[in-house]
Amino acid sequence: MFRFRFSFRSAAALRVLWLIYWVGMAAAMHMPVPERMHLPVAGGDKILHCLMYFLLTMLGARVLMLRGGLTNRRLAMWGAVYLAYAALDETLQPLTGRSASVNDWLADATGIVLASSILSTQTARSDNMEGS
Repeated sequence: MFRFRFSFRSAAALRVLWLIYWVGMAAAMHMPVPERMHLPVAGGDKILHCLMYFLLTMLGARVLMLRGGLTNRRLAMWGAVYLAYAALDETLQPLTGRSASVNDWLADATGIVLASSILSTQTARSDNMEGS
């Protein structure tokens, strides 16, 4: 399997990218939505929620891979952190003129679970290859 080796600089850059993405995502989720803004797809905001948390989980996992390896335990722990953050995010949105939605949180959770499932499968395959 092809493995890209990260130098210290690229590992640090990836951590910074992950944090910038998370902060940017938090800012975007708390900006008031213009009344004229409509997505061309029904339920499109749910797709965006799912995609944003999918990417957050994938970026975070890449950082974990560089900092001691990615295990299913660490993946589950960070998945729980992201789920809690998504719930907090939804809870705080009414303070900025947006509405809290359980469906948005479910879309967030779907993105986290999808990414975690893919990563867990990769982790299991990697463990099996190394053990052979």
